[in-house]
Amino acid sequence: MAILKSFFGPYTDGELDDIKVGRGLYRKIGEGRFETFTEYHAKFKGQADSAFYKGAVSIEVILNDENPKATSGPCVIKINDLSDLVAKYSLDGERKHLCIDTRLNKGEIKIGPGRGGTVIEGADRLRGARILIAPKD
Repeated sequence: MAILKSFFGPYTDGELDDIKVGRGLYRKIGEGRFETFTEYHAKFKGQADSAFYKGAVSIEVILNDENPKATSGPCVIKINDLSDLVAKYSLDGERKHLCIDTRLNKGEIKIGPGRGGTVIEGADRLRGARILIAPKD
């Protein structure tokens, strides 16, 4: 089902969360918060400071069709200061990841639950790292 709460971890607006980077083992590189978190709109803003990446970590996803039964459709994605207003989303075969096809990226961006939070994979604007947004430790 195309409701963002299926792909993002359990959050409420305004909670302070950790930003971590890694593969099997994640390490904290910053923190931020969801400014908006609804069924069809998620907006996260934070800051990271590491040797790997230093600066803003901002991601916003809006599912334009607002259809909970859809498996694909139009969306908006914003990463840091860049926007794609005509991106497309689809669900992977197991419906565990939201896959976003965007002109901001070479490949698709995958968003899904993991490690008690939200894992974002393949975002070139975030150096292609696997980013974990999770409640504070």
